[in-house]
Amino acid sequence: WTRDELAGALAFDHGYTPESPVAQRVLDVLSELDAEQRRAFLQFVTGSPRAPAGGVGALAPRLTVVRKMTQGDADAELPSAMTCANYIKMPPYSSADVLRRKLLYVIREGQQSFDLS
Repeated sequence: WTRDELAGALAFDHGYTPESPVAQRVLDVLSELDAEQRRAFLQFVTGSPRAPAGGVGALAPRLTVVRKMTQGDADAELPSAMTCANYIKMPPYSSADVLRRKLLYVIREGQQSFDLS
C-alpha cells in the first residue's frame, strides 16, 4: 500500500482527524512497512494477516485509528487494538520515531496476546 491509499482507506476518530500530527505520522510509518511488517500489522489490528480483495480500503468495518487516552507520558504507552472492530488505539506520541518503535514492538510481540487489546 502507498501513503495515498492508506489516507483514503483509514478513518481517524475519537481525538484524531486526518490532519492531526499523529494521523500524519501513522500514515508515514505504515507506508514505510515492509511486506512482513504489513502482515504483522494487519494480524494485530484485524486478526488476519491479509487484507481482503480490494486491499486495506475494503476492510469492513473500516480500519480506524483513535486516540488512546493515557495518564502521564504518552511515549511510555503502547498502541492497542480491537480486532473485532478493526480499531487501533494510538497514544499521542511525540514523534514518528517513537510511534514507529512502539508500533513495531506491538506487532512483533503482541501477536499471541490479548493483553494489548
